[in-house]
Order: sequence, then C-alpha cells, then structure tokens
Amino acid sequence: MIKRKRTPDNSATSHNLDQGGASSSSTSWDSSAGKRPRLTQALDIQGHQHQHQHQILSDGSPAQTILPIDDPRLFKDTTEPDNWNLVKYNYMRKVHNRHLYGRILHTPKQHILKTLTCSEDDEYHFCFSSNSRSCVPFSCTYSNHAYGGHLMAVGDEAKRITLVRTDKGNSVDNQSYHNYFSAHNDAVLSLKFSNDDHLLTSGSGDGLVRIWDVDTKVCVATMKGHSNSLRSVDFHPSNQNLLVSAAKDGSFLLWDIRTRQIGVLPECDENWSGAPLYAPIKVTKDAHQRVTKKSKGKENYPIASRLKPDHSVTRALFLPTKEDVVITSGSSDGTIKMWDCRAGRDSKPLSEYHYDGPSTRVRGFSDLQIDHSGTRLFGLNMDGSISMHYLTNISRVATRYTAPDYKTLTFFSKIAISYDDSFIAAGSANRSLYIWEIDRPKVPALKLGGPQQDVTAVAWSKNRHEVSGCSDDGCVRVWRR
Repeated sequence: MIKRKRTPDNSATSHNLDQGGASSSSTSWDSSAGKRPRLTQALDIQGHQHQHQHQILSDGSPAQTILPIDDPRLFKDTTEPDNWNLVKYNYMRKVHNRHLYGRILHTPKQHILKTLTCSEDDEYHFCFSSNSRSCVPFSCTYSNHAYGGHLMAVGDEAKRITLVRTDKGNSVDNQSYHNYFSAHNDAVLSLKFSNDDHLLTSGSGDGLVRIWDVDTKVCVATMKGHSNSLRSVDFHPSNQNLLVSAAKDGSFLLWDIRTRQIGVLPECDENWSGAPLYAPIKVTKDAHQRVTKKSKGKENYPIASRLKPDHSVTRALFLPTKEDVVITSGSSDGTIKMWDCRAGRDSKPLSEYHYDGPSTRVRGFSDLQIDHSGTRLFGLNMDGSISMHYLTNISRVATRYTAPDYKTLTFFSKIAISYDDSFIAAGSANRSLYIWEIDRPKVPALKLGGPQQDVTAVAWSKNRHEVSGCSDDGCVRVWRR
C-alpha cells in the first residue's frame, strides 16, 4: 500500500461519488500567515452549484457549518425518490451533520421493504369446524414481548380467537403451537394485547367486550353496554385497567375493571361462564353524526332514513399521555375528534378535524393509529388516502399518503405502524397490502401481493420488520425479511 502525503500547496484533490450521490468536493489550503486553513466544498446536485464554507479548527475538528438558503429547491431536489439513495444520504449526513437547510435528512429504507416475502409456510388458512368451508379472518394483532413478539391473535367469522406462533409456520408438525377457542356469539372484529401480554381484549358483532387470560384462554371479564356491533376496543397504553371501545351504535364507552362490576355471567359456556360482568364508567352517545344529503326540490333528509348507513365510531384511542382524553373517528361525517372525558361531566370535543380531502363529498374514516412516539396520528380515509396529523393540532393535515391505484371499499380496512415508526401499512380492495415510508411520503408505496381477495386488517410485529394481513379469501399471510 502506498500512502500519499498531503502537501500544503495550491493543488486540488477531487473526489467523485457514484450515481445517485454524484457530487464533487475540492480542497484548497490558504497558507497565509495568521489565517486558519479553509476547506471549500462544492456540491453539485441536479445541475446546481452551491459553495459551502467549512472552517477547520486548530485541533482538526470541523466548526459549525453555515448553510446559506439561496435556493430552497435544493432540498426538494435531493429528496425526490428518483434522485435519492443511501450513498447520497451518507455524504450529506457527513457534510451537513444530518441537517440541510433546517430539515432533517431521513435515511432511505426502501431496501428493507423489498426484502419482505411471504412463503407457503407463512400462510394460515381459516375454515369453519363443521364443514371445512373457508371463513374470513377480520382482525389480527401481535403481542408486545411474548414468544419474542412472534405471538399473533386472529379473530374470525367463526366466533373464534386463534393464537398463532408466526415463528413456527403452518406445517402439520407445528400444529401444537397454534391454538384456538370459542370467544363470542358473533364474529370477532377487534383484538388487542395488554402491555404485559397476560391479557387479550376482544370486541365482537354481539356487542360485547371480553378480556381473556392468554395462558389459560379463559374469560376473566365481560363488558356490556353497546347496543350494536363493536368496531374497536383498546387498552390504555400505560394503564391496562382502562379500556375504550367504539361501536356501530354511534357511541364510545370507557371501562375500568377496578370498578362498576354489576354481576357475574351465568353458566353458558366453559370459556366465559362465571366471569365478572362490568358496566361502563362513561358513555358518550352520538359522538359522530349521520351525513344529511341535499336533494334538489326536496327538503334535506338523512341518508339513514333510506339506506340506514351506520354512523359508527370506527375507532377510539386513548391519548397516550392522558387517561381522560380519547380520540375518535366517524364513518360518515368525515371527522376526527379529541374528547375531554373527565369524570363528573359530559364528554366534549377539545379539537376536531373535518374532511378536506380531494373527494367532492365527505368521506368517513375506517381506522386511526397513533405512532409509538405518541406525537402523530394517522387516519385511513375512505377516499383512498392516509392523513397524518400532529397530536398538538389534529385539525390540520400535515401529510397525506396516497397511491394511484390504492382504494378501500370497506370499513374493515385497517392500518398499522411499524415498531420503529418507519412504515405504515394498509389493507386495500386491490388484493394487496400497501406500505408507505412515513418520513418520505413522496416515495411510491410498495405493494405486497398474494391475497386472492380484499385485504382488511393488518398488523406489524412489535420488534421486527414482520407484517401480517387478513384477507377475505380466508387466509392470514405473514411477510418477513
């Protein structure tokens, strides 16, 4: 190996990067007495030449870089999907200390998505026990830590909950790792693990919420209060004594398993007989309104008077930092609301978002999710877009995620956020699962194919890049690296 010695003259040394990160840098030394050495970087991006002055301190460490904002298009150009790759990111990160013009440079992660695959061993088919006819899985969720995060709960049309070990595959030899039990008198539509994975809550078309012991598969509590099918049920992020549920009857209810026990269920099934019966601690009715349609020459009339569309509360979530603040979405009024649910008073909205998307008519939301940092809210709208809102101000859309061929036709379509807040996945009516990179919304969504019918519920593993999707073809598929 030959080492070249740098000489303090006026010669310049050039370095070139590969395609996608094409740039050039030149160094010139000013040996004038009493002056510090000065390094000049020439950055060539999309034909723009920008000179940035970098001072080198006497100890050899770089001083803070001053970046003049003479052309705001520079940052936009460098973040266009077709002109951005890991080589360019690493160069910009080194030169600009992760910031360019006051904006954070996000590492491109499309290469992770391209490694996700689903093998035959990762396809779990569901059928009725009586006639082996295919049945539809409606909901799925991953455990937080149990079995290394490989435990997935699936609720289906056959009124069952199935606990699947996604690290074992679907072969006959691994059947003992997958267990199911009867859970409700109707389809199981929503599932959620508690933080410690000891409990699993379920919501059903029978209007009941139940809590299950994951190890024994026995019902330890039943909540009764809704008059129609459940849409969602969720534990509080830090207090698993609290739950919130949303239903097709237009209400959302708060529950506390430490209080409001009103009886015990009679013996009717070995899985849930004798379980304590609870009433809600707070009921908020008509949280979202039906849309009123205008007809020429006639008075306004509710669509419900003719078609009876549900004015469901499609999703209800606790604000992570509060036990008395709930966020909900409506199926027909196109609103997202943040509610003050303090005890001793009626619930009232603190903030609202009203649909302002591209559709000419109001479109409702089918799902909401809060990222793991607790700062951003994502909503899946029936117009085929996902809106992102900062929790500090949900009344405005910060970003929208779309795809030219993406569409959703059912309120059973759901979204899920990866454990590291890098990606958001959504079910679709296109027989595919779509994934967007959260920090780079302009990057085209990745389509994961395989399902033969619509993809509805989706779930991300809590500690790895593994995503699952329920399909109307009676199968739950797992894509992993």
